Amino acid sequence: MKSGLTAGFIAGIITGLMSTVFLVVGRYMGLYGILHPPKIGELFIFSMGWIIITIIATIALGFIYEKFYDSIPGKGIMKGLYFGLLVWLIKDVIAGTYTIYSGIMISGLIEWVAAGINLFVIGIYMWPIYGLVLGYLYKK
Repeated sequence: MKSGLTAGFIAGIITGLMSTVFLVVGRYMGLYGILHPPKIGELFIFSMGWIIITIIATIALGFIYEKFYDSIPGKGIMKGLYFGLLVWLIKDVIAGTYTIYSGIMISGLIEWVAAGINLFVIGIYMWPIYGLVLGYLYKK
């Protein structure tokens, strides 16, 4: 596929669906600490919102991937993996670090610390999946 936008859109659908499953199962297992298991109505609204936000973000990231394709190390699917890890680093690790720091420095904001840790955890499987699918789909 020669369009980063289209590849990003398709990779976003796959990533959105897979990460929603991981998030919902994780919440029922109690993996994310303070988050309670969702009720059925909440589950549907949460899942649809997560998928839609993921698709919108990944379309934009597909455009960025296309524009910087030659600058990304590796070939094919590995380019995508490196890009996905870079997205995770920029989007989740940096944001999570600020969130954790804010939660520690402001007394009583343990939810912020949990949210920052969740960014690390959720992102480490979400963005590499996106990158691998994007790397597989996009051909210059």
